[in-house]
Amino acid sequence: MERPIEIPIEIMQSESVGKKIKPIETICSQCGAELQVADSKYVATGDNSPDTETEIFVELTMVCPNIKCKSYAGADHNNPLKVEKQIRNKMNK
Repeated sequence: MERPIEIPIEIMQSESVGKKIKPIETICSQCGAELQVADSKYVATGDNSPDTETEIFVELTMVCPNIKCKSYAGADHNNPLKVEKQIRNKMNK
């Protein structure tokens, strides 16, 4: 069985703006395991007033899959027991 191709997460390309974005921290602070994305959503700020600039973010809910970790999310990542990190990346200029 062949191993899957590993793509470094340090370089991620945002198709929406066509520029490289900062790498995201994907390591559990408790056990060092690689975090998994349990949920993602778009968040808008500043859209309630014409005087403020509207900003769009993608928000990632990161959870730990390590069953022996204090931050273990549980088997159901749709309803995690614990969330390790919330990460927001700006989508527009």
